[in-house]
Amino acid sequence: MITIATPSGTVRAVPSEADATGSVRYSLTGAARGTVHVTATSSPARWDQFDAVRASLGSASAVRELPVEPLVRIRGRAYQGSTVRVLAHSADVPWGWQGPVSLVDTDDRPAPEQASQTLTAILRARASNYAARSDFARLQLAARRHDTPQLLKWLDAMISYAEQAQARYLEEAEAHRVQAARSLAAWWTLAR
Repeated sequence: MITIATPSGTVRAVPSEADATGSVRYSLTGAARGTVHVTATSSPARWDQFDAVRASLGSASAVRELPVEPLVRIRGRAYQGSTVRVLAHSADVPWGWQGPVSLVDTDDRPAPEQASQTLTAILRARASNYAARSDFARLQLAARRHDTPQLLKWLDAMISYAEQAQARYLEEAEAHRVQAARSLAAWWTLAR
């Protein structure tokens, strides 16, 4: 059991065993109740490097999935959100963390200041604890194996979109060049 001091009071977290995707669920009790999922993830700056840790309230991937575990509750309100710890930077500098991202309740209202500070403390403590695990390298490998096909699918879609946009821009540039040549010819005709 891990104890976290927060502005809302003491929170205790009990980690589960890691699953096949490298995720660990932390069951919270005390001032906050619910589940925090933590997993290794790709760095926001380098999608192919799994040198970051994502902590999410209630779901393994707040970006791709709806929460399946109990959301974290503080004083009867349930909250969603996530944060990413970038391991290439110190946790003490602002760019060592991405987020927290949209700490909102189930009615999409922002968390009050004290709840936001509590949730941020919980997410950061869980992400730091996960990154310090003795089996972290194994968890990173499991997360990479799980997420790489989805990342490649995303990259393929981005490349296709970029190629289509490039073709469209080239067509527009050619149309503008032709229009400019016509306008210039018309101007010279009028000038004579």
